[in-house]
Amino acid sequence: MTGPNAITHRNFQIKNGKQIGASGVVSLTFPEDFVSGSDTQFLNFSNPGSNNTLTVSTTVSGDTVSSNDIKPLVGIDVYTPATPSLSAST
Repeated sequence: MTGPNAITHRNFQIKNGKQIGASGVVSLTFPEDFVSGSDTQFLNFSNPGSNNTLTVSTTVSGDTVSSNDIKPLVGIDVYTPATPSLSAST
């Protein structure tokens, strides 16, 4: 990932039980459907800023079409979180 939240690389695997069926399509949600060697290896979007780029590489056993194995997600914006506050009304 490049940009304000740059990291060199992370290796995630799909959790057991999540299989790609005959249709070749499955919906996965990050981070719920993935496992990592360590909780500290998950992606961190804590630095606000624009122009983060995440590049995803996939490997599927038996896949003979390599043109769809790497996908960049460009222009990810991370906004400064709002600070909530409560006050008494007068």
